[in-house]
Amino acid sequence: MMSNPLAALLLALYTLACGQDAAAQSTKEKPLKNAEVFIDQPDNLDTRIKVLTDAKGAFQVGNLKPGMYRIVVQTGEPPRDKSGKNLAESDYVGPQGMRGAVPWGQQRKQYGNIKYVNLAMEETRSSGPFVQNQKLVNGRTMGVFVTVYSPGEVLKGRVTGER
Repeated sequence: MMSNPLAALLLALYTLACGQDAAAQSTKEKPLKNAEVFIDQPDNLDTRIKVLTDAKGAFQVGNLKPGMYRIVVQTGEPPRDKSGKNLAESDYVGPQGMRGAVPWGQQRKQYGNIKYVNLAMEETRSSGPFVQNQKLVNGRTMGVFVTVYSPGEVLKGRVTGER
């Protein structure tokens, strides 16, 4: 029996950290390859950066300026208009002024039966690691917010999906 509360806390955190990889390997959760990850400042969409996840669902964005950023994950192919133009391109401003917004009634393709996305962010100089589970709506998450305090900070994360 542990009498030291700090040792007990460290053991619990270690157990959670080691158990997270096992949970990611379950049959209902899988890494999302080529999922689009958008990182932007909500009050300045010109700051939008888009990266694709690798085969393990990992992504990385560096050289960020201090400020608050929103991280949105989009699965599947972006919507296209009748001429085939990609409506998620940076120059397209859709309904309600949102870049790449889905026109009413148009669905995005999704990764099979994936209904939820787990976004696991690594520790930064500004915050500790965290995992956020979000439901996909039209193939896109609502987003999470992170604050970057140090110039040039790198955000690293991993995206997995589950049914």
